[in-house]
Amino acid sequence: MGYLRLYGVALFLFLSGCYRDGAFDQEVIIRPGANGYIYEVQIKGHWEGRGGNPHNLFDWKLYKWDSSYWIYTNKVDGKIPSSELILTPQWRCIEFPWNYENLMGYVEFGPGKIIVALDLAEYDNSGIVNGHSPMDANGTYTVRTIKETWKPTTEAEVSNLKQAPCKR
Repeated sequence: MGYLRLYGVALFLFLSGCYRDGAFDQEVIIRPGANGYIYEVQIKGHWEGRGGNPHNLFDWKLYKWDSSYWIYTNKVDGKIPSSELILTPQWRCIEFPWNYENLMGYVEFGPGKIIVALDLAEYDNSGIVNGHSPMDANGTYTVRTIKETWKPTTEAEVSNLKQAPCKR
C-alpha cells in the first residue's frame, strides 16, 4: 500500500510539472542599429506556460510572455559569419554579460528573407566551451524593414529593460 501511495504522488508531480510552449514569428524586423552597428534584427517569440511544478504545486496560473533575440550587424546582404555579428536576448545590450559569446554558424540575407543558422556555446563548470547546440530560433524568416527604432510599448517590455541595465 505504501508503494501505491508513493507512485501516486510521483505520478501527480510528473503530471503537474511546468511547461513552456510557443513559437517565433515567421517574420523578422530590421531596424536602424545602435552602438556602432548599422542594423538591428529582431526575432520575436510568443510563449505561454503554466505553473504547478514541484516548487509551487498549487500554482496553475497560465502565464503568457514575449521574448526576442536581437542580432546586430553592419550589413544585411549575403552570408554573415557569427564572428561579424552580435546576438543578445536584451535590446541593445551588446557587451558581456548580456550578449552570447563563442557563437558558431551564420546569418544569410537574401531577397526578402533571412536564414538564421547559429549555434550557441555550451560551457562546462569551469567556463570552458565544451560544445555547441543549435539556437532555438534557427530557421528561415521573411523580412520586414522599418525605418524607426524600436521603443518599448508594454509594461513587460519596460520591465525587461530595467532588468538589464546595460549601456544603451
